[in-house]
Amino acid sequence: DKTAGTISVFILDPNEDYTRHTTKLLSNLGHRVRSAATWTLGKSILAQAAFAPDVLLLDPTHMAEDIGHVLRELCLAFPDVVIIACVPASGENGLALATYPAILGTITKPFTAEKMDAILQASNRSPIGKVQAHD
Repeated sequence: DKTAGTISVFILDPNEDYTRHTTKLLSNLGHRVRSAATWTLGKSILAQAAFAPDVLLLDPTHMAEDIGHVLRELCLAFPDVVIIACVPASGENGLALATYPAILGTITKPFTAEKMDAILQASNRSPIGKVQAHD
């Protein structure tokens, strides 16, 4: 339920410091946020919390699980979710993201609150598949 700019965001990233910081940043902006370090844990959290994400933020460069498998399961469970990859400034594996059409945009870590909020708001206004979240 997207109302008044409030977006449900799920963060999938094994870096606890990054996840804690991003959760606080997004919560302070008024968004609903849940997170998990792994997709296995994420599936459990999403099932228990009755939380349907509008946007999924993930760092595919540091996932222990197969990114293709995660994206397939995620898109089956939440077909309207907008997936944005949060990638390191080094650009590590950035080109490989193009092979995953489910990932609709990227943002480079670290990012500002304003940059992330602008991307989330754009994803909220855009039809699925049309979000321009490239940094």
